[in-house]
Amino acid sequence: MNFFKHLTSWLLLLTLLMVGGMANAKVASGVQNLPGGLHQAETTANALWYQAKIDFSYDDASGSPVATKSVGKEIGILRDAAKGKGNFGLGSGSRAEADKLGRAWVGDGYKVASDGKTLVGKDGLRQYRPPSYKGRLGKTQANFEQKFPGQKTKGWQSNGHLDITD
Repeated sequence: MNFFKHLTSWLLLLTLLMVGGMANAKVASGVQNLPGGLHQAETTANALWYQAKIDFSYDDASGSPVATKSVGKEIGILRDAAKGKGNFGLGSGSRAEADKLGRAWVGDGYKVASDGKTLVGKDGLRQYRPPSYKGRLGKTQANFEQKFPGQKTKGWQSNGHLDITD
């Protein structure tokens, strides 16, 4: 019986990683006409893999990997942020979820901007602005922004907004 419990946990892990891979393929197909589209898809793949890594814990009794309930939602938010253009919504989440996703969004080796809060990806193509109150909208949001490789303008071409629930 313990063997089947262990096997089921590993199959769950494999399925979630495959879903992340399918999301990567979807993102890659959505950006293939952009200059450097492959780079953007690779960055998204890294963010999704990082997210999958941090959302697994291990069952104390069996030692099997167990996914948290939010892993699908969080991978979906990162996927939607990667494929969006202009200003768009990403749904809602807690401050803790936003910060965790923000770090995954910019990837390892990020820098903190001069404002002391914003995280900027190592290659400068992605940034995460942590939750702040938007008085004009009357709500708190976090921003997931990106530029596209080879773009001529300096501004952010994509700005996903995550509404903060706490």
